[in-house]
Amino acid sequence: MQNNIEVHDNFLPETEFKELQKIMLTNEFPWFYDDYVVDTDDSDNSVSQFVHPIFMYGGWCNMGYKHLIPILDQINPSKLIRIKANLNLMRDNPTPYQFHVDYTTKGFMTAIFYINTNDGATLFRDGTEIKSVANRLIIFPGHIEHTGRTCTDKKRRVLINFCYFT
Repeated sequence: MQNNIEVHDNFLPETEFKELQKIMLTNEFPWFYDDYVVDTDDSDNSVSQFVHPIFMYGGWCNMGYKHLIPILDQINPSKLIRIKANLNLMRDNPTPYQFHVDYTTKGFMTAIFYINTNDGATLFRDGTEIKSVANRLIIFPGHIEHTGRTCTDKKRRVLINFCYFT
């Protein structure tokens, strides 16, 4: 594993995590269809996902961000770039997406917080694989190429992606 990828298990206290998980896994949580997982010229038309924008374009997109305050307090961003939740549906075969960086801006960090445990993963170009484990947070420099891999054992893989400056 690269030395600059931090993995934090049991990141939130159990009660705070369960509250956030309950909100995001309910049938009433609003998800929006996105034709692409990675904004590239992807020739695989079957690759799509559902997203929930939380912080974009310098402002909060919904009022549910108060449940993210314990995460934000610990990663301590000086400036947020984007926070969004991703939901990828189960597939018959584990499917990795294209390697990418979230932004070309220099000096930012990426954090991924996993809402549910499944056999999906976050993959890095150097071969590092971080499994999707509920209440796990990974942090890495934003210039490191990464991608996700779908799950085959649960109905969905849900995570929150943070891009920020320290």
